[in-house]
Amino acid sequence: MLTSKDYYVQSFRMSRRAPNWWKTFMIKGSTAGAGTAHGPRESRSERTEGILRSIRVRVTPQRMIVLDALLAHPGHATADDILRRVGAEYPALNLATVYRVLDLFIAKGLVARTYLGGNAATFEFVGDAIHHHLICQNCGAVTEFDDELVLSLRAALLRTTGFVIVPQPLALFGMCQACHAVSARAGDVLDDAE
Repeated sequence: MLTSKDYYVQSFRMSRRAPNWWKTFMIKGSTAGAGTAHGPRESRSERTEGILRSIRVRVTPQRMIVLDALLAHPGHATADDILRRVGAEYPALNLATVYRVLDLFIAKGLVARTYLGGNAATFEFVGDAIHHHLICQNCGAVTEFDDELVLSLRAALLRTTGFVIVPQPLALFGMCQACHAVSARAGDVLDDAE
């Protein structure tokens, strides 16, 4: 029986338009025994392909590469970070392609774009659950919290204004508990000096 991976290898092997890096991707992607956080690389590719099919997008090597990078390194990453992670292995992938793939994933609800206080947006695989961020403007610490805390706010706004909020990750800026404690002690010292 022909698996989807075999299908891609066969169909692109015959195509003159198939780029060499795609063939390299499929050869590397089917290497047995290459261990990852999700077991052998082959199962990770199958997982990635399944995720792409579940959001009803065409499975392309670029989409698989970017999604694999997000899944292999959970957490927040800029587009440059993603390109750096895969650039040595797939040199034909460029930053514009990474951004296009990320934009598609955002539109499908698979990835969240968040601005955590730096110049560049960060991207994170969301999966099924949305979470939000508290960002300390003093030390840069990022604390995540569940969407449940925001549900009551959404319900109250719907009740009072009739406005339906589309769930999106929030980034709230302020001061973390440790920095607040330090600034409060510094304020006490300044008050005592006066």
